[in-house]
Amino acid sequence: MSQKYYVRTMGISDLARPLALVMGVVLTSAAASPALAQSANQCQKACDDGGLPACTSLGVAYAQGSGVPLDLARAVALFQKACDGGEPGGCNDLGVSYATGSGVPIDQTRSRALYLKACEGGEGRGCENLALKYLRGSGVAQDTARAMTLFEKACDRGALQACTSLGWGYEHGSGVPQNSARAVALFKKACDGANAPGCYTLGLA
Repeated sequence: MSQKYYVRTMGISDLARPLALVMGVVLTSAAASPALAQSANQCQKACDDGGLPACTSLGVAYAQGSGVPLDLARAVALFQKACDGGEPGGCNDLGVSYATGSGVPIDQTRSRALYLKACEGGEGRGCENLALKYLRGSGVAQDTARAMTLFEKACDRGALQACTSLGWGYEHGSGVPQNSARAVALFKKACDGANAPGCYTLGLA
C-alpha cells in the first residue's frame, strides 16, 4: 500500500549516473477537500482496527498535509506503529523520515536498518532506498555491486525506477558486468510500466 502513496523526488544530474539520485518525503501543500478528509477518516478507522497498511497511508497523508493538517510527528508515530506491527511499507517510510529528518533527527544508521527490514519484508521501495544508500555511501560503506543486487530485488518486486537504475549499471558495467542487451531489456521493462526515466534511457539506448 505504501507504494501507492509513497512520494519521492527524482532527479537527473548527468547521463553517466543513475537517474534515482534524490529521495525523501515531499511535503506538499495539497488543498484539503471533503474527499481527502473522508479518505483520511477511513484510513484512521482502518488503522485503529488493526489495518497496518492504512496506518502507513495515513502517515503519508500527515507527512504531506493531504486531507489532514501537516503533522510530521504524527506521521512518524503512524509509520512506527505500522513498522512495529510488521508492515514493511511503514518501515520504509519511517526509514525515509530518519534519512531526511522529517519529524525526527536525521539518523542514517537507523534509516538503513529500517530499509533493510522493509526490503526483507518484501517492500521493493525498501530495497531500492537501501540500494541508493550503498550507491552513494550514505551511512554505509559505498558498495556499487551491493547496490545493483538490491536494485535487482527492487525491480523484481515492481519498483520500476530500480529497473532503470539497474539498467544503468549494466549499460556502464558498474557493479555488474557490462551487458547492453540486458540494459535495454531493463529500460524497456521500466518504460512499459510508465516509468518516465526508463523511457528516456531506452530512447537514448
